[in-house]
Amino acid sequence: MFNKDFFKVLHLLRETWHRSESFNLFKVLRKDSDEVRLHSRFIAAILDPQGSHASGDAYLKLFLKQAELNGFNLHNVQVHNEYKGIDILIKNDQGQAIVIENKIYAGDQHQQLYRYYETMKDEGVEDITIVYLTLYGHEPESHSVEGLDKDLLKSKRYVLISYQHHIQHWIEQCVHHAALQPPLRESFAQYLQLIEQLTGMEQSETHMQKLKEILLEEDNLANFHDLQRAYTETLIDLQIDLWQKMLEYQQNQYPQMGKPDEDSVTNLDIRATVEKFYYTSRNNRYYCLDYPFSNCHAGVKGGVGIEIENQLYLGIWCDKDDHYRAHQKFVKLFKSVHDCATTDLWPLWKYIKQGIDFKAPNREALLILGDEAQRFELAKSIMDELHFIWQDVMDKIESGEIKS
Repeated sequence: MFNKDFFKVLHLLRETWHRSESFNLFKVLRKDSDEVRLHSRFIAAILDPQGSHASGDAYLKLFLKQAELNGFNLHNVQVHNEYKGIDILIKNDQGQAIVIENKIYAGDQHQQLYRYYETMKDEGVEDITIVYLTLYGHEPESHSVEGLDKDLLKSKRYVLISYQHHIQHWIEQCVHHAALQPPLRESFAQYLQLIEQLTGMEQSETHMQKLKEILLEEDNLANFHDLQRAYTETLIDLQIDLWQKMLEYQQNQYPQMGKPDEDSVTNLDIRATVEKFYYTSRNNRYYCLDYPFSNCHAGVKGGVGIEIENQLYLGIWCDKDDHYRAHQKFVKLFKSVHDCATTDLWPLWKYIKQGIDFKAPNREALLILGDEAQRFELAKSIMDELHFIWQDVMDKIESGEIKS
């Protein structure tokens, strides 16, 4: 049976056998979960036969084999990063294209994969393969593939791959291929380390073997289901506490923002809402803590808010369809200042800088969430940043740059 000594043993094993984190240039230059500016750029650069790695199509061949993408002609191949919204596009002069959608934490947009497919069709490409890349190889949400032919979704031209398996093994092969090119080999090694950390695979073989041996002792394995349930319930408790801490901090520190919108998570059955996030697979995200601008200035459209996908993100919300001019005004005045992205519902949004995946938190995230003081600091930093954006909007309302 599990007891306190069990967890002491786990801690001791980690201290003894776990690989310590070393310097990683990728983490220094970019946030480790930055899909576009880190992962897509790096992967596209390595896939490109004309890339500065000077290895021709060797790495592209290894990738195609690892992802089981057979039949792609390698004559006159071009690789693009961020081509008309497509994260990575591999295209040849034989009418073939591979569209790679790279998702680490970001959610799917409506008909996203369908739109990319149609983009290629409009350019005269007939043989199109869609590759959906995620940390663990999960399916896209149904609204992302809406419009795609059902036969396509059942064929070999629609492929799910993962960082945990496909990209990790591909980069391992790249390391061996670059054995006589030390700078490139070290780049692959550091990127491999980054992937292992993102997917929770950074344990040494000895560490993992010792853990498996403990699970097979007595009835530990049979009782592990109870431990898994307790783990999920603890994540629920901690997330609820974080939402409440953010609200309490805002009410005490920034009462001028007013009360959150009636549809905010803190005004709902918060436990049922958060339980749905962890225990159901669809329609279980995008609940929020919202502060309408009308709290202080009647007639000003939109507001600021914090919303959860897998990560938390914050920014300004304003529906482009209902309030086009207001949406565009927010983008014009604030996007570059606050270094944010834009969607039709959020003229400004960005992930919180801590980069916590609440659905599958890594060890670093769990250490933050599990500590009362660090959880408060997390709530404080999120709300401080939200207030900073809110105050910027209020200042421009007062100056007359934003009007009702």
